Amino acid sequence: MIRHIVVLDAKRGIAKNGKYEWTPAADKRYFNQQTLSHGGVVLMGRKTFFEDVRRPLPGRENFVLSHQDLAIPGVTVIHDLQAFLASKTDVWIIGGAELFAETLPLADELYVTELEGDFDCDQFYPSYKDAYRLVSKSESRIEKGVRYSFCLYKSR
Repeated sequence: MIRHIVVLDAKRGIAKNGKYEWTPAADKRYFNQQTLSHGGVVLMGRKTFFEDVRRPLPGRENFVLSHQDLAIPGVTVIHDLQAFLASKTDVWIIGGAELFAETLPLADELYVTELEGDFDCDQFYPSYKDAYRLVSKSESRIEKGVRYSFCLYKSR
């Protein structure tokens, strides 16, 4: 099973200058709960690791996709995405934009925190609603003036 977990603004924006300060604290708890409960294998791109995550996520197997030969304590660096995905039964794709775009056609489920509003992002998640169906959506919540919902999409 390949799953994406992502926070999107109303224009499918995921970050601005590699940052996303608007993400609700509740989403961080949701992220941890979900990625720990389904396999615990997380895959991210090199930029996402160095600009955002910065350390191995506790309680999970951490993998970074890179074309560079890197040594990162607590992280396994992979170079062949297809071989990696073929070797794992459960994987969470946690970013960034390039890795989301490359793996979206392969993803079984999308865990999307949908934010109301435009956060002037410069990095975007690919279009997905034609290929995925909404199967659950939480009640709308508000945190720091931002309204959001947790949504689960499954491939059609």
